[in-house]
Amino acid sequence: MPGWVDVEKFQEWSNTCHWYLKQSEKKPKEIVRYVTDGMLEPRFVKWYHASQKHINALSLDEYLTKFVKYALPCKWEQGQENKPFANWEIELENLNALLTNTKSSCALSNIALQAQLEANMSLDLQAKLDNTNLITTVFTDWV
Repeated sequence: MPGWVDVEKFQEWSNTCHWYLKQSEKKPKEIVRYVTDGMLEPRFVKWYHASQKHINALSLDEYLTKFVKYALPCKWEQGQENKPFANWEIELENLNALLTNTKSSCALSNIALQAQLEANMSLDLQAKLDNTNLITTVFTDWV
């Protein structure tokens, strides 16, 4: 897994690890020491070797939870910029869904995701919304 890890790459890594667990004849308690051999990024290798004995004793899901906390820092400062709102909103919802699927502590609740969208939408759109009477505050109705 060389290179910078984003949430999509982490999801692929997680899926690959789970696939390997299903396809191999390895026992669940020994799978982590096999899948970690696939981590090629030097900083991840260093992270693994620093706590190898502890990490090897984890279940696959425990390892992935620990690894996601190390590999994927929370980065929610992305603004709408020049993107159409609908495209940007879908991009953030997809990112949040991936983070939720990986059990990342960076995943947002619907209320927090709505706040993120409101806080980072373009100034023009904010001005238009300020002059509109919105009836709902429920995220799924709001978008």
